[in-house]
Amino acid sequence: MFRLRVNGIYELARVKRAVLEQNGQLTVLEYGDDESIRYPLISDGIINYDILEMISQDEAWLDEQLQKNGFKSSAEVFLGEYISGKLYFVGYPKK
Repeated sequence: MFRLRVNGIYELARVKRAVLEQNGQLTVLEYGDDESIRYPLISDGIINYDILEMISQDEAWLDEQLQKNGFKSSAEVFLGEYISGKLYFVGYPKK
């Protein structure tokens, strides 16, 4: 609750999702903030399934999007972002 208050949130009912980041910071998504989701969908080849759920999509949809963008799987993606309804992928450097 302290970390929520630090983020200016005093009612738990306003919180749709809260993520405790690796650095100890708390990232909070409130109800109504869906249009501004800016969390990594893929980070270092690992799919964030919470974000897939948040955008009402599944792994089959993500696989299709990856293939449309020239990737065989999420393992080839360093960073995949979902920003304002669009996907952006950054792959690993080619050897």
